[in-house]
Amino acid sequence: MKKRKRIISLLLTLILVFAMVGHACTTAYAGDPPEILYSEYSNWLWPGESKTVGIALSPGAYAVQLLQWDYDSDSWFICGNCSYQDSGKTLWYYDIEPLPGNKQGSRRYCFDINYGELQSRDFNINWTYEQGIERIAGDDRYDTALKAAALKRSWTSSGKYENAIIACGTNFADALGGTYLAARYNAPILLVNNKPDVIQKIAGDISTYLDPSGKVFILGGTGAVPEDMEKALTAGGIDASRVERFAGTDRYDTNLKILKYCGAVNEDLLICSGVNFPDALSASATGKPILLVGGKLKQEQVQYFNEAVPKTTYIIGGPGAVSVAVEQSVVDFGLEYFRIFGADRYMTSISVAMAFFSDRQRLYSTFAYGHNFPDGLSAGPLCIQYGAPLILLRNGMKQEAVTESTAYIKYGARSRHAIVLGGPTLISDELVKTVMDIHAMG
Repeated sequence: MKKRKRIISLLLTLILVFAMVGHACTTAYAGDPPEILYSEYSNWLWPGESKTVGIALSPGAYAVQLLQWDYDSDSWFICGNCSYQDSGKTLWYYDIEPLPGNKQGSRRYCFDINYGELQSRDFNINWTYEQGIERIAGDDRYDTALKAAALKRSWTSSGKYENAIIACGTNFADALGGTYLAARYNAPILLVNNKPDVIQKIAGDISTYLDPSGKVFILGGTGAVPEDMEKALTAGGIDASRVERFAGTDRYDTNLKILKYCGAVNEDLLICSGVNFPDALSASATGKPILLVGGKLKQEQVQYFNEAVPKTTYIIGGPGAVSVAVEQSVVDFGLEYFRIFGADRYMTSISVAMAFFSDRQRLYSTFAYGHNFPDGLSAGPLCIQYGAPLILLRNGMKQEAVTESTAYIKYGARSRHAIVLGGPTLISDELVKTVMDIHAMG
C-alpha cells in the first residue's frame, strides 16, 4: 500500500510540475485522440535502482502498454504485463526493474497507446556509476570566466566561440541582464575591468577563438567596459564592424537595449531585482529574457511591456527583492504572472530550479557562490549549454537550504555531475558531495 501511494504521489507531482511550468509534452493526432503527457527524456539511475514511469492520457484512451526496444531484432516488444484501466482512468504506471546483477547499461522504452494505434516518443533509462564534480576556478574572477568560456567552446565542433560577450566584472547588472543575449547568440560572458593586462588577456582570447563570422557584444558604457577594450580587439584583428556595444543611461536602460536588440517579443519574461544580484543570478540559467527593475517600473520599461507583450511573466524573489508596486504594474497590464521565491536567496534559487528545471532529469547541475557575484556571472551560458539549473551555495549556509538543495538534486534534477564555479574556500567539495548525494558505487 505504501509503495502504491508513493507511485501515485510521484506521478501526480510530475503532472503538477508539467502543468505549472508549461513544459508538458503533448502530441496531437487526427480525430480528437488522447492527449499524451509523459517524460520523454533520458533518466539516470544508480545500478540496482528501480524506476517508476507513468503516462497520463485523456479518457479517450482505453489501454496502454509499455514497450522495450530489442536492439538485436530492431523491434519493440511488450515489457512485462499490460496495465489496463477503465476508459474513465487517465494514469498508467509501471515499475521498471534494474538490470540483472546491478550492472551499468541503458534500455529504451516507449508507451503504446490503444495497442498500436498511437505510440509515444521513446525514452531511455540509464543505469550508471558515473558521478563527479568539475570545478571551474581561476586565479581571479576574470580567469574563472575564461575557464568557463573554454569549457563552453569545447562543446563546439570548431572549438571556437560562435559569438562573445564582454561585461564588467566589478558589477553584476550588465552581465546578468545580458544572459538572454548569450542564449540567443550562443556566446560566453567574459569579464573585464579597467586594467590593461586584463583587457589584453580577454582581447587575446577572443581574437584567438572567435569564429570568423562571429560578433563581439560589449555590455555597458565606457565606465563599465573601457574604450581600450575595443581598441585591443581591433589590434587583435577583429574588425570594428563586428563589435557592438550596448550602453544605456543606466543599468536598466542597457538591459532594455539588449532585450530590444534580441527581439524578445511574446516570450516568457523574468523580472528580477537590479539592485541586488542573487535572484537574477539564479534566473540567468534559464536563458529567458530578464528584466532588471528597481522599486518601480520606469516609463521606458512600461513601454517595453506594451511592445513585448510577454507570454508569461515570472517575478523572481519576494516583495523585498521585487516590490509590490512592480507586481501591481504587471497586474495592471493584465498579464499572466507568477511570483517565485523562497525564504532567502538560497531557497529562492531552489524555487527557480524547481519551476524551470524539473520538467526532465538533468545530467548536470551547476553551483555558484551565493554571497557574492563574480564567479557566478559566467555561469549562465554554461547552464544554457547543458540545460542545467544554477543552485546558490556557500560554506556555512543554513541546514534547511542544504537539505532542500539535496532533495531537489535527488528528486527533481537527479543530476549525476556537478559544475562548481569558484574555489573550495567558498563552496567546499564536502558541501557539493552532500548536495549531490555522491556516494561510492562498487
